[in-house]
Amino acid sequence: MPKYASFDHTAPAPPPVIGYYDTDTFEYPTLPDAADLFEMTSEQWDARVAEPSVIDNGEIVVLPPPPPTPQQATDKELTTRKANGIAITCTTDSTIDATYALDDKTLAEIGSVARDVSSGLGFPLGLPTFSYPDINSQLHTFSETIFVDLYKSMRDLVSDLTTQAGVMAQGGTPVWPEQSATIPWVARAMK
Repeated sequence: MPKYASFDHTAPAPPPVIGYYDTDTFEYPTLPDAADLFEMTSEQWDARVAEPSVIDNGEIVVLPPPPPTPQQATDKELTTRKANGIAITCTTDSTIDATYALDDKTLAEIGSVARDVSSGLGFPLGLPTFSYPDINSQLHTFSETIFVDLYKSMRDLVSDLTTQAGVMAQGGTPVWPEQSATIPWVARAMK
C-alpha cells in the first residue's frame, strides 16, 4: 500500500499538506477522500520534514520559514550581544582583565554583592576580597571598589544594549555600544 500526503483539494493553490499516511505500516479506519491524497514516492516520504509544505504541480514543496518579526529579530540581536559579554580592562590590577558574562544570573549575583559592598556590609563572610569567574570560568579576585565598578560597567552596558534594542524594535537604527569598559572608574563630570 502507498504512502500519502493529505491536503484539501478545494483550498487555493498550492494547497498545504495537512497530514501524512503510511498505509504500509498502519491500518487506518478511514482515509481522506482520494481527491485529498497525494501518493508519495519512497524518496518523497523519506525526505518529508516537519516544516510547512504544499502540493505544487505534483510535487511536495517545503515552504521557507517566515521572516522573523521585528521583535524576534530584536530579541535575537540583544541575546547575541549579551552573550558576547563585556571586556573589562583594569588599570590598577591586570589580573582582573577578562570578558565577563552579561546573563541575568550573573548580573543578579554581581549586583547583589556590589549593593552589599556599597551599603557597607562588605563582601560575603566578611572577606577582604571576592572571587568571581569570567565568561570562560576563570576566577578573578576583586577588591570592593573594583567589584562595584565591574557591576556598574555591566549594568550600564546592559541598559545601553536594551535601549538600542528598543530603537531597533521600533524600526530605528540602533547605535550599539562598545562592549568594553575600563575600571576603576574615575569621577565623571556632571552633565
